[in-house]
Formats: sequence, structure tokens, C-alpha cells
Amino acid sequence: MNDFLIHWFVVFVRVGALLVVLPGFAMTNIPARVRIALALLISLVTGPIAAGDTPLGDHRLVAAIGGELGVGLILGFVCRMMVHVIEVAGALITTDIGLQMSSAFSPLTSGATNVPTTLLQWLGLILMFSLNLHHWMIAAVLRSYALVPIGAFRVNETLAMDLIRRSGTMFSIGVEMAAPLMAVSFVITVVFALLNRAVPALNVFTDSFALKILSGLSVFGMTVSLTAQHISNLLHRLPDDISKVSAMLGGH
Repeated sequence: MNDFLIHWFVVFVRVGALLVVLPGFAMTNIPARVRIALALLISLVTGPIAAGDTPLGDHRLVAAIGGELGVGLILGFVCRMMVHVIEVAGALITTDIGLQMSSAFSPLTSGATNVPTTLLQWLGLILMFSLNLHHWMIAAVLRSYALVPIGAFRVNETLAMDLIRRSGTMFSIGVEMAAPLMAVSFVITVVFALLNRAVPALNVFTDSFALKILSGLSVFGMTVSLTAQHISNLLHRLPDDISKVSAMLGGH
């Protein structure tokens, strides 16, 4: 019985650490009791199929808990990168449109953030749950026990380089999502710069500000399906990313 409880608790540590940062489940407006209950439920289901020896003894138990905590947080960080990509794209769009002073309730942070970022976050959450990708992510976490069993957590150079590479691609993907609005903003800036040369008395800043907002919102609405496709591609990659990182954590 004690072996079962220890094994179940170690599994609970990995699942609980993942749910702390997993998009859609880590929102601060979700009660902590709900997240703990979900982690307990998943742990009860996962425990019998989780590979690895039950860590008996104080030293082995502490090492196993630390390793499972690290695995859960790293896998959650890989999933969380999708949120950071959306934040990068939203920040670029906000700057180009000129809506820095606008704010709206963020579903992921339960705080105020700029309007384009909030819209993209809501779009990402809707796509994740409507495409049932949260089920695939949980299934990938269950599969992680076959790739990195309990007590097999290893930090290696391949894993570190892969996480650095993934972090570096966040900005480039965010730029791709915001590229249409950045292009429109650039064209408007060039046009008004030429007008200022031709008509020095023209108030370029005041006149271009309203046009940037109007044209930016129009382009944002027309390209929302393209943005949704970018987010959908990111979401579809998450289960495979979890499996690849799990294999690296297990030294495969």
C-alpha cells in the first residue's frame, strides 16, 4: 500500500507541475481546487501504466520528486511557448496599429493586456478546445512515461540546445503572424514621409495615427483566418513536441 501511494504521488508531481503551466489549464481564474482535482484524476489513471521503479528510501524519493517536477515543468514550458508566440505577435501588432494605450482582460493571465494580444489569446484557446488538442496533449504526457520513466530524468546538451532553438523561433513565428500589419504600417509610414517632404506644413503624426488604426484593424480582420491557421499549426505540433522533448529527457 505504501509502495502504491509513493508511486502515485511521484506521478502526481509530474502531472501537477505540467498543469501549473499548461495553456488552458493554468489560467489563474480556474480555481486551484479544480486543477488539483484534475491532476489527481489524471494521476490515478496514469499511475498503473507509468513506467519506472517505485522510489523507495528518502534519498531516492527526493531525487525522483525533483526529477518528476523538472520533467513536468519542462514539458509545460514547451506547451507554453505557444502563448509566448501569441504575445510576441500581439505586441508587434499593437505597436504597428498604435493601440498601446488600449487594454482588455486576458484569459491567460487574468490581468489587463493590449487588445490584439487578448483577441489572439482567446482565438488560441477556442482553437485548442474546439480541435480537441487538449486531449492530445494529455495523451502525449501519458506517453512521456514510456520515453522518460520515473527516475530516468536526464539533463543533456541535446535537450538544452533544443530548448534554446525553440525559444529562438518564437520571435520569428510571431513576426510571421504580424507580418501583414507590419507591412501596412510600413507603407503608410513611407507614404506620409513622402507627403511631409512635399507638404512640410502637414501634421504627419496626427494624420497618420488615425489612418494606421483604421487600416490596421481592417487588415487584422481580413487576415484573422490566416492568423488562426498559424495558431492551429502551432497547436497541432504540440503533441509531437512533447514526445520529442520527452525522448530527450529520457536520453534517447
